[in-house]
Amino acid sequence: MRAQLVELPIIVDAAASQALRDDLAARLTAHEGVRIGAGGVERIGTAGLQILWSAAASFQRADLEFFVVGPSDAFLAAIDDAALGRDVILEIENTTDMANG
Repeated sequence: MRAQLVELPIIVDAAASQALRDDLAARLTAHEGVRIGAGGVERIGTAGLQILWSAAASFQRADLEFFVVGPSDAFLAAIDDAALGRDVILEIENTTDMANG
């Protein structure tokens, strides 16, 4: 089964982050891999980055696909500013821990 596309909104604020967490947790529970569409992101907060970081690890442990598609410059800058390391979110192709959070 091909990983399903999850498009991030232009602004990933606290409310959008909670919706993203719920969506990713449901997909993880259903054993569906995801592709995160990040090309339109103009701003993403720390909460959104933390959710993606946690999801990447969770999907990897479940041996499910998790990768970011075409990240915007703003998305990449936010990762750099948060000092998370691009490899944690961007270079993981098999990722899972949302079920526990």
